[in-house]
Amino acid sequence: MENIYHGIDFHSTQSTIETVSNMFDKQEHSLLTLKTNEFDSKLFPIFSKKSYVCIEALTGSFELAHRIRPYVSDVYVLNSSDIKISNKKTDKVDARKLANMVRYHIESNDPDDHFPIVYIPERHIIQLRSLFSTDKILKKQIV
Repeated sequence: MENIYHGIDFHSTQSTIETVSNMFDKQEHSLLTLKTNEFDSKLFPIFSKKSYVCIEALTGSFELAHRIRPYVSDVYVLNSSDIKISNKKTDKVDARKLANMVRYHIESNDPDDHFPIVYIPERHIIQLRSLFSTDKILKKQIV
């Protein structure tokens, strides 16, 4: 079985997922739009250990990466300021671009491919960051 590449244009309530695979020397694409609460039942089952996932770095993408990681070979969060997703800001185009970027990164095996990976902190670090941010916001509100 060939590798499967997923690009996720992630939003807080709904996400668009583009899947790219090479089956029988033919590239296949599929597009899926899901509500975030449907991930457990509809998204995670399509993953396998031959899957590679790419998510644009936005609020919530680290937590999503942690949720996805047990189901896939690897998951990458990309620095959105270092990549130009598309001229037309559509979820479909963005998801396809992310899927193609992770496909190129894995298949080219080129260390200089300028794949702008963001370090995904452990969950307890994410929680600490959130706590500090909340503290900062509350202190501003008091003043």
